[in-house]
Amino acid sequence: MATTTALLTGCTTIGPTTELETPSGTQFRNADGLTKPMDVPALGDAAQWWQATNDPELARLVEHALTVNLDIVAAQSRFDEANAFVKRVRAERFPAGDTGASAARQRQSLEGVPGAFIGDVPGYERDLTIYDVSTQANWEIDLFGRLGAATRAARANRAETRALLDGVRISIAAETADAYVTWAAANEQIAIIMRQRAIAEQLVETVRRRLAAGTAARTELDQIEGQLARLDALLPQVQIAAEAQRNRLVVLTTGAELTSAPVAVPTIPRLSSLASPAVVLRARPDVRAAEARVAASDARIASALMEYYPSLSLGGLIGFQSIDSGQLFSSSAFNAQGLIGLRWRLFDFAKIDAEVKAARARSDGVLAGYQSALLLATEDVENSLFAAIARETQVREAERARGSIERATRDARRTFEAGLIGLPAKLQAEQRLLDVEQQSLDARIAQARSHIALFRATASGSDYQPPAP
Repeated sequence: MATTTALLTGCTTIGPTTELETPSGTQFRNADGLTKPMDVPALGDAAQWWQATNDPELARLVEHALTVNLDIVAAQSRFDEANAFVKRVRAERFPAGDTGASAARQRQSLEGVPGAFIGDVPGYERDLTIYDVSTQANWEIDLFGRLGAATRAARANRAETRALLDGVRISIAAETADAYVTWAAANEQIAIIMRQRAIAEQLVETVRRRLAAGTAARTELDQIEGQLARLDALLPQVQIAAEAQRNRLVVLTTGAELTSAPVAVPTIPRLSSLASPAVVLRARPDVRAAEARVAASDARIASALMEYYPSLSLGGLIGFQSIDSGQLFSSSAFNAQGLIGLRWRLFDFAKIDAEVKAARARSDGVLAGYQSALLLATEDVENSLFAAIARETQVREAERARGSIERATRDARRTFEAGLIGLPAKLQAEQRLLDVEQQSLDARIAQARSHIALFRATASGSDYQPPAP
């Protein structure tokens, strides 16, 4: 009885189960810098890092994008389709049946069967109505696991689409934050350019008066006017960049209302620690999708191997058939059929051999794709780690330079108020301060974007559960 049950439920599993390699290191090569003090707050829960920024509007836009973004909607629909397909494939392992009823009016040929033989018999009715009610069922017994392999392939495809959905959500969150901070940086740069332009205009007027008084050379005026023209040429470029990022946010959030333009680069939190490479990389959506493709490939090899074995099916029909509607449900109108079907491709093994070889060849390619995904994921994480840590150093040095120039500018202001230097020297000191503020802005935007990229590189998706050890 136990053997029969095992055969009927398809407990036999045929086909490969690929053992996937995982990184063996205890930490990423560039992860040491995460333990060093940094100038932004650390984040405990990296799943929703945007909630820990100092900008509520940024958090609102990211949350809105995750709800309405059309790329996410499309990815969700693909997952829903794959999930429905799993249910359909799983249902094929159970008996299927249907019920039907019909009433057919027909005139029989006197030259065919049975008219040619009994057409002359007294009482023979050439015209008649046939009433039929029946229920039929069939069941393919999964002796060697063909249907089980199809189910495994469908589940692996569902896992792949789920990983891809997580990947799209992670990308949209990162792209929305990146567009917002880039827009904020452009607006902040516009403000710096306007202040630089105001100082340049003052310098032009001052030098013009000195030139008229004969105390300045024409070359000095040309230099100042050239600087003013450079700022006038730079301003439209930055305005174009700001508008492009604003429009990008509209696309990412599917037309969300932007309540106000950001005027300063928000602070993006940093990762304070990172799990081992094996945990981080296998949690990444791209690696999970590649792993699911390997599982699906294994299942397809199993399906190809199943063709070497016979398939068995059971079928049956019960119903009633009569030419007299009044007698349709009588015992004499009852009919029943039973069927045992066997299918075995005994003379098709050469074709099956080719199908198995093709499935194994595709599996080799899929496995190479997994290994490539693992390498590319490692590269992405290491690059993001190194960039995030290096940008911290860049910000600290830029702020140190800014502090020095600020002190020098305050000294120039006091010296000017004491009458020891003229206005041009004081304005030039102000100009140097604005230049170093621009460098500080460049460092801060690079830092913010590098942290966003690091979250994107190490995120797994809010619903991801690591595999059991």
